[in-house]
Amino acid sequence: MFLLSSLKRLYVKRQIAKEQKQEEYLVLKNFTPDNLEPLTENEKKQVSNFLGDGDYKELGLFKKFNGFDPRYIPHRFYLPVLAHKLNDYQYTKLFEHKSLLGVLTKGNLHFPYCYVRKINGEYYSDNMNQLTEDNAIKGCLSADCLIVKDSVNSSGGKSIEKISLQNQSESEKRKILKHVFTERKQDFVIQECVEQSDKMSKFNSTSLNTLRITTLYLNGIFSVLNIVLRIGKNGMSVDNWGSGGIIIGVNLNGTVKGSGYDIALNKFHCQNEIEFQKETIEEIPKLLELLEAEHKTNYSLCKLIGWDICFDKNNEPIIIELNSSQPGLIGEQLCNGPIFGDRTQEVLDYCKNKKFNYNRSILKY
Repeated sequence: MFLLSSLKRLYVKRQIAKEQKQEEYLVLKNFTPDNLEPLTENEKKQVSNFLGDGDYKELGLFKKFNGFDPRYIPHRFYLPVLAHKLNDYQYTKLFEHKSLLGVLTKGNLHFPYCYVRKINGEYYSDNMNQLTEDNAIKGCLSADCLIVKDSVNSSGGKSIEKISLQNQSESEKRKILKHVFTERKQDFVIQECVEQSDKMSKFNSTSLNTLRITTLYLNGIFSVLNIVLRIGKNGMSVDNWGSGGIIIGVNLNGTVKGSGYDIALNKFHCQNEIEFQKETIEEIPKLLELLEAEHKTNYSLCKLIGWDICFDKNNEPIIIELNSSQPGLIGEQLCNGPIFGDRTQEVLDYCKNKKFNYNRSILKY
């Protein structure tokens, strides 16, 4: 028994190290050495006091652009350990399943209307009535425009497809929809095309531009950790930073910061002749109150949430996605500083004392 336990611990240690190396690679592949300013020996010691010993090359990115701060969290430390301990996936993963968005909780948040939810190979309506495939297709025929997304493993705007049915005959509509149903091999969701507000559309009309708001509800205390505005460049259909969009920091009072970045770290001060520093999203303070109430009441199993929010044509907030497993932190920290801010040590202490239960293989770790 002792030998088996020792082998398991060794396997877990190696598996975590492998994942950490992979996560670091996924971040660093986007940046050139010129974007990274190496830490001094003194700075490395300060980081070790927070995170333990390690080679945290990613921190050179934040030092280069924002100056050194030992509280920045590199992705190789964030995953696979930190995020898994804040949100135990066996309880929280369902919250971000796109086919279940808006049906697991009954709160005051608004979500896009879902014409079809495919879950575990079966079809459901917006209110979770079960459908045959034929009825699922029939339910989509009245729409002029549809958004199709895979329900899982579709970060960064991957798998999102916009379908136009306007001015098509019913037989042509059925043909288009049948192709979608046949082509998608895993769970997916078919949603309405949200018509965004003029205020958000002015940045770029071809993408649905969103706010990513990251919140923490830990030890009974709620905090808004980070707000960024994400906009697509001209002609882009998605706003995601990793897919080429622009990410800009936003203050808690709704004022937009003066500059933002794309994934190549090009700096932008405006888009479509809209100067970022002159913009204010007045709805943010009220929105933050709503998110606090919802996080505490309906999503308290998730200590850390990244909310993707747009504003519809009536300027009402719509939750496009909810990220409960690994909300982004590289672009967010680049725009707004250390993701956990003054709560960094509290978060690290919590995770240090939390058992790591995430299962990635036949050996649970």
